[in-house]
Amino acid sequence: MEDNKCTKSYLHRLTRLWHLRESWENLDWKDGPEKRIDMNCTAYELVGGVFSVTDGKGFQAVTLKSGSSLKHDRVRISVKDFAIDSTQDLVALMEAKL
Repeated sequence: MEDNKCTKSYLHRLTRLWHLRESWENLDWKDGPEKRIDMNCTAYELVGGVFSVTDGKGFQAVTLKSGSSLKHDRVRISVKDFAIDSTQDLVALMEAKL
């Protein structure tokens, strides 16, 4: 096993781990950054740390770790559903028949 050269003491790391475990068990969420999604949701996905949503007319994807966002207010088709593969930067849209 390699030493990762952590500067925090064993006690500090253990205490932090206990706090994280306790927070998870009690669903005690901490304050964090918020990212607003400004569209009514007709379909959504959360894959590989990327949250994506469509309202049937537009599409938005938000990377949860960095908060960076990609938004298209109007796509050229009426979107019924979609699938994403964040490892390949791929979005497949399913067109709704009118």
